[in-house]
Amino acid sequence: MVNKRAWIRILEALVAVGIIGGIIIMVIGEQRIQQANLTPKIYVAERAMLSSVQRNNSLRTEILNTSVPVEQGEAGFPQDVSDYIKVRTPEYINCTSKICNLTNSCNLKTQDNEIYSRAVAITTNSTEYKPRQLRLFCWTLN
Repeated sequence: MVNKRAWIRILEALVAVGIIGGIIIMVIGEQRIQQANLTPKIYVAERAMLSSVQRNNSLRTEILNTSVPVEQGEAGFPQDVSDYIKVRTPEYINCTSKICNLTNSCNLKTQDNEIYSRAVAITTNSTEYKPRQLRLFCWTLN
């Protein structure tokens, strides 16, 4: 009789652990699905922001006149470009940008988040040819 009770308690504990484990797996899977659904939206938003900067002559001139490499928030990054990107960033993501030479790699300082990155070439305006790349780095809010 005593042995039966011990086995029943062990079985109850295993069922409880299985239920809790199943719930955890479902929550993690749901978060991944939600993030996968955001990925196309993030890339579309990045492309829209970069294209609008690329078509704006005053922002292009500021980027071409910037000493590189420089990251948004650092001294020397064009304030108008920074403000332009901040205003157009959707509320479900954070974004930062970096201006680099067109031929060099343009990486972000270490981040703990999953980063979505796109770049656009800013090559010339009516008076100058100093090719640059504007790279946008975005991540979802937690």
